[in-house]
Amino acid sequence: MLKVHQVVFNETMILNEGAFLLVNVEPIYDVRECSNQDDQDGEQEKKRIGTKVIVALTGHQLEKIVVTLPDIKLACKSLNELALEEVSFTDFSGMFCKENTHEDYVFKATASHLKFVHSLQEPIKTAE
Repeated sequence: MLKVHQVVFNETMILNEGAFLLVNVEPIYDVRECSNQDDQDGEQEKKRIGTKVIVALTGHQLEKIVVTLPDIKLACKSLNELALEEVSFTDFSGMFCKENTHEDYVFKATASHLKFVHSLQEPIKTAE
């Protein structure tokens, strides 16, 4: 029997003849406790491991989803809220997963790259 978490969505399936509108871009960090014996303050080491991109789906009444770009370090900057930009993804893949804290399924997606479609803004550059 096919289970909900086994169904994988590609970009065409999730868009429903709509588009992705970029809402926000945030860095993703792996945070670890430092193991320095001389340091008793419990400092944390942060390593950037990717980027979280929040997009609204025009084919689903602007419902928002999060797309994770692992190992991609995009420069995150404030976006003009009045100029929502259409974006597309390379290697988009999403599925419904059950979260530990919720009984509902949550849509989680990943992609390898983000690109603007007919951009009016400066392109988001990969961070050095």
